Amino acid sequence: MATPGPGDLAGLKPGSAPEMGSAEMEQICGLLEASLMPNGDLQKKVLSSMQQLGKRPDFLVALSRIFVELEAKSIHIRQSAGIHLKNLLKQNSEVCLVDQATEAFLCMQVMKALSHPTKILRHTAGSVLASLMRRRLDIGVIDKLWQQLHVDNADVVEGSMWALTLTSEDLLGQGVDEAFVQIACAKILPRTIELTDQRLPSWLRKQSSDLLMQYLVQGAFDPEKWPAGAGLQGSFLASLGALAMSQDAELVQNACKGFCSVIEQRWAVLSQDHIGMILGFMLRAGEHADEDVRREALAVWRVASEASALHPLLEQNLPELTKVLLANLVYSSADMMAMDAGSLDNDNADRPDSLEEIQPQFHKEGGFSDMDKAEKAAAGSTFLSEEWTARRAAADALDALAGYAGTHPQVCSRMLPMISDKLQSTCWKQQEAGIHALGCIGASCIQVTPELLDGMIRLLLSKLTAEQPLLRSAACLSLTQFLPGVIMLVSGSLPVVMSAILERCRDTNKHVQAAAVESLTTILQVGLQAGPVKYFMEDVFQTFIVCLDMYKVKNLRKLYQCVAGAVGASPELFTTERGQAVLGSILQRFFSAQVGDPTAMAIFESMASIVQHLASFVAGILPRIVDKAVRVVNEVGYAMQIFKQNPEEYEPPDQELMAAAVDILASAMDGLQAEAVGLLKQNNFLCILPLALTASSSRARQSGFWLLGSAAPHCKAQVQPLLSHVLEPLVAGMKLPAGLPVNWSAVWALGELCQRVDPPSLEPAIPQITEAFVGIFQRRVGMEVLPNQLAAHRQLLGNRSKPNLPQSRKVTGIIRQQLFERCLNYSDKPDQGMDFPGFLQLMQWMVGTNFGNILSAAEKTVKSEGLRSGSTSGAPGQPEASGGKFGHMESVNVRSRKYLG
Repeated sequence: MATPGPGDLAGLKPGSAPEMGSAEMEQICGLLEASLMPNGDLQKKVLSSMQQLGKRPDFLVALSRIFVELEAKSIHIRQSAGIHLKNLLKQNSEVCLVDQATEAFLCMQVMKALSHPTKILRHTAGSVLASLMRRRLDIGVIDKLWQQLHVDNADVVEGSMWALTLTSEDLLGQGVDEAFVQIACAKILPRTIELTDQRLPSWLRKQSSDLLMQYLVQGAFDPEKWPAGAGLQGSFLASLGALAMSQDAELVQNACKGFCSVIEQRWAVLSQDHIGMILGFMLRAGEHADEDVRREALAVWRVASEASALHPLLEQNLPELTKVLLANLVYSSADMMAMDAGSLDNDNADRPDSLEEIQPQFHKEGGFSDMDKAEKAAAGSTFLSEEWTARRAAADALDALAGYAGTHPQVCSRMLPMISDKLQSTCWKQQEAGIHALGCIGASCIQVTPELLDGMIRLLLSKLTAEQPLLRSAACLSLTQFLPGVIMLVSGSLPVVMSAILERCRDTNKHVQAAAVESLTTILQVGLQAGPVKYFMEDVFQTFIVCLDMYKVKNLRKLYQCVAGAVGASPELFTTERGQAVLGSILQRFFSAQVGDPTAMAIFESMASIVQHLASFVAGILPRIVDKAVRVVNEVGYAMQIFKQNPEEYEPPDQELMAAAVDILASAMDGLQAEAVGLLKQNNFLCILPLALTASSSRARQSGFWLLGSAAPHCKAQVQPLLSHVLEPLVAGMKLPAGLPVNWSAVWALGELCQRVDPPSLEPAIPQITEAFVGIFQRRVGMEVLPNQLAAHRQLLGNRSKPNLPQSRKVTGIIRQQLFERCLNYSDKPDQGMDFPGFLQLMQWMVGTNFGNILSAAEKTVKSEGLRSGSTSGAPGQPEASGGKFGHMESVNVRSRKYLG
């Protein structure tokens, strides 16, 4: 039955539920008033009461009446009623039961509030209406909102536009209904474009352009996505032109967003002249007084740098563009205010880090340029914010230009003189911008003009001794961008660079120290692989020893990571006298580290690298290292149990440290391999596996699977008794809602087990493994499944069959094609494909023998005729499964853990 539209709502009643009386309404108003009190306990009680009442449809009607009709109540109580109504409607329909007639009545009530003279009530009404449309789309309501965009009442137009903005945001983000697409293209978009006219008020043009940006991002003007919207490209471009001529910075900002998107999508209506005019406007907008406008305008230059068709226009604008980008690299007043005072203090190395400066350690990825990533990593969150600024946008544009310059030598020759002028400036901020720019483009320039390398390095080395700390730190990071050239092209510069960087590691400013350690880390990663850096390791070790005593918490973390990288790149160098001194200092700090120590995470990660690469060398002290790691795992596990029992009284423990401790154990297993059996006889640290595999932390579980998979090839006798305790969390790790890195690690660990343990010990879990295996095929491709997992399934679905398999075990071409298509868009490259052949063998064995009735399960869950039989061959070069066994295979090389997630 169709939901009544707004035109049919005049006499609509709120469904069959009885309405609340005036006394109950007053009680609800009392609850709403109490919810506004700054009392946490009282608010919790009110929220609980609201949740209980929310199961009654008459309560929703009462809230709507308070929100819309009770003019005598304060605006804040009425707004609170609207907010509670919105929150209840956002809940699952099984929790908040509302019939269609009541929903239609609520729509009618809320539509009235869109014309209220108070803006906060209009906007609350818009959010309630969006929640209603999310539950059940009513095209009649959308049409009514469109009609109200034509009325001669500013409040009605503003409220309706706000409601459309929120509703469109929800609908566009969850998969678009065809009826909504039709009304959007026929009515909403044309009217919204009209409302950007320069003769209309700025507030209306701003709301209209914001709504248009939503549709643009979702491809509403793309002929492949919304064919009906493609015909509006011309009028939309005209509206962007009108916005671009405005004096209002917010409107110009939206014009820049729109133009950048249009250029990136290369609309068919764009001629070369159009593109030239747009780029000219964006170039001028890059000098706008408003930073937000500049930030959006500068984004187009990455697009232009990566589109070969735009390179002639890019080169035509290169001198002016370079000038604009360099100007935006200069620290603004806002940038300076965002810095902490320590970045400008020449002598703060002895000052302890404040608690605000010491942030928890997490693995993050950002959308910054390479130079910005290095700068942010060195400086820390107190120095550079996460916000995408005009300075970052300029650096990103230069980073993109560097790719273009790498194949066009004339570009470098035109840009470098302008950068050199910045470096010669008497203003330190101008110099810093030049250093930053050189770091962005230098690596590309030396590829096409290596003769410039010496001059660039000399310029940067001169800045390493500048009085201003920000110049010294920027020079360290910029030099890092040249390191491959320094090492590979003119290694004669390496001694000077190494000496200068090591000196800056001992700088009196903490931010310079951080930048220097980042640079040293890169030097060691690149140089130890290339060779020449190893001749400077005695000086590096001496610097390590000095800095371990000199650094405070934040920089100690970076130093530990630097040591770990050096151990991984060239472990044999740490067997020298100086190298052993560094190891001794790290070991001493490791043994004294306690749970809660802000440096514990970094030192545990460093110890994992030492144990993995120098296991035999530190064998004498390895039992103590293992004891320490096991003790930490048990401490964190016990603290987690206490927290679960009394969450109000205790803080949750740091399970990240548990993961790092488990990594140490897995590293010991990897480093010792077969010799690990002797270590396990002293301390069977595999007993912590159930604790790690059932932790609530994804990283802890991932580490646990690494330990399990690493132990299986070398310690079968010790792993076998644990299977009854680990199979359940192992199967859970293969399923959702465990994250993809956990899924991948669990699959790899299972593959290792299948090759090494006795098959009967796994058979009790085969039905559950079957369920997890089939479930992978049901995942939404690209969102809940890793390419590597699909690569495994693609191999499973190959066409090679054993001739002696019954026909019933073979998959028809139809189902094989259906499953193959799910895998089709994922890579089979050697570095991205299968590296857990044991799991592939397990899948082959299960399907080939129909163990756990997997073919029937596939019939029901995948809604198919069957699955591919186990007759497909495994990973290339590996023997096939045979005779109903798992097909134990020879030991295979498994990649390092970084590939497991």
